[in-house]
Amino acid sequence: MSANLNKVLLAGRVSIPPQLKSSIGGVTLCNFNIAINHRFRASDGSQREETDFMEITTFGKTADQCANYLKKGNPVFLEAHLKQDTWVDKNTGQNRSRLTLVADRVHFLGGVPTPEAVPMDPEVQQAFRQAAAPPQRAPAIPQMPSPTSTPSAEIQSMPEQEYGDVPF
Repeated sequence: MSANLNKVLLAGRVSIPPQLKSSIGGVTLCNFNIAINHRFRASDGSQREETDFMEITTFGKTADQCANYLKKGNPVFLEAHLKQDTWVDKNTGQNRSRLTLVADRVHFLGGVPTPEAVPMDPEVQQAFRQAAAPPQRAPAIPQMPSPTSTPSAEIQSMPEQEYGDVPF
């Protein structure tokens, strides 16, 4: 049994807005960067902070959603995997490679976008508002008074009906 695992979890803020592209095969892809702050204590005891910038690539439906909803500064949580790209440099003829982050899932942490923040036609905006609206309460069902006495003798003495052969 082999134990292979390639999973990266990242949380940060969008630093370069998403750019949507189409690949040669017709699959959409979206590239954007996120900034991740890292706080640590330096050897002299002072608090330090470094910022790392990560380039992210998404594909298909996730790419479309990122391009539509992510803006610079939005907080985001990513489930990704590492992918190694290799190519031959045209100028030097040498083999080159780099690790890239491919997001499998993107969780938008900034809340539900408002219809005004996303350009869309008026019918879609109306549907968006209705979906985001809090559910309406059902009308109250009137409560029947609880019986305080036993049912009358007329109800208790009703003869049972015979149904004969019921086909079910």
